[in-house]
Amino acid sequence: KERMALASASEDMPVAVRDLVGFMYPYKAMAPTRTSLVVKLSLTFWAMIRIVVNFCAVCLPFWIWLVSLVSDDPITFRTSSSKMVLEGDAIRICYDREIFHGSSSNLGFVDKETKQFCESFWHNHFAYSLIVCLEFVMVAPAALVSFITCFCFLFCMTDNTNMSSRDQVPSRARFLHSQPFTLIVLPKVAGNWSMIWSLKLINLSYSFQYFSRGDFDLWLYVCMKPFLPKGWIEGLVKRLLKVRRPQGSGTANSTCHVIWVVDLLGMTAFLTLSMVAMRIKFLKLYFVATLRMHAWDYLCWFRFVSFINQVVGIFNFDLLEMHRCLLMKFGGSDSTWSFAEVESVFNYFGLIFRRYVLGRLQGKPFSGLIVLSSIITFSSNTFQCLILSECRTRAIDETRQDRLKLLGELLGDRHSGKDDATQRVEI
Repeated sequence: KERMALASASEDMPVAVRDLVGFMYPYKAMAPTRTSLVVKLSLTFWAMIRIVVNFCAVCLPFWIWLVSLVSDDPITFRTSSSKMVLEGDAIRICYDREIFHGSSSNLGFVDKETKQFCESFWHNHFAYSLIVCLEFVMVAPAALVSFITCFCFLFCMTDNTNMSSRDQVPSRARFLHSQPFTLIVLPKVAGNWSMIWSLKLINLSYSFQYFSRGDFDLWLYVCMKPFLPKGWIEGLVKRLLKVRRPQGSGTANSTCHVIWVVDLLGMTAFLTLSMVAMRIKFLKLYFVATLRMHAWDYLCWFRFVSFINQVVGIFNFDLLEMHRCLLMKFGGSDSTWSFAEVESVFNYFGLIFRRYVLGRLQGKPFSGLIVLSSIITFSSNTFQCLILSECRTRAIDETRQDRLKLLGELLGDRHSGKDDATQRVEI
């Protein structure tokens, strides 16, 4: 009975180990048909458009902020949406960021109320500058790296192998094996990330699980491993996963408490910045409540559309569903991440994508574009097709007797009483 159970325990083995039990190629689950190819190419093109929109959405305020540092006179530096409104005996000067009040009879005089407002303006200006700079630092490099990576993958890399050297691996397969998550995560981050992303942390059940079971450590490892020195990110993730779930007392518990305090403070800081960022973005969209839609110019429409794109990015359903499938597949019965499980996720996708490039698509026309669209649009549905496949189930059933025979040789009577490993290897 134990041998029968062991022979059936391999039903959830990775598809990449086809050579062991005759599993299918990952081609069928990932490669598109003629109909789905059009859909995948359209979704890839749409992802590129979202990257451009979000890139311009963070670069435009950053450029205005840089110009405002040079211009000291707020009256001189005005945008097209700034205006002056006369209300009785008072004049109101409206800018994109703030509203100043003054007297129409004596514009040079600053009353007490206006002075207090101007003193608090620098605090608001500091928050505005911080949000703009953080969004630019995060989104702009991610967008540029995404475009450069896609361009190099299509035009600078190849999937052809030099037959004179059996050890040589095509550059596309080598790239996807070493950086499997670059083309999955980076376009999604560059396409809709903003400072309001951390608003999801206000859901305490989600934020607690995000840190306690190691979700943060998983994405930190799979995304940053290709870009950091070897051994550095491994040591950091091992340390974080170990101190979050200590098994002893004393120093380990103290370190765990420190990590939890740091997580709590960091979560509070990001949540506060997200609320400030949301307020600033609402102030930028003042025209939504004050102007009719037919009076909006191109800049107003762009700000509105880019804001909607960033709001949608708060809950990235593709990554959430993907993470749930990964936790189900690799997380184990305790539903938490260990370093071995985190590392297996990275290695698994590296082997799958490498095998995909070296499969039937190798050497075919537009293979680079097909592979690129398949990786960028890789989702939880694709992953489920990889781990649950009729072809793979049939292959497992056909090789079941072979596995039973192998287990019989390994665990049979011939090994009884032979504790020496050398004797077992001889048998």
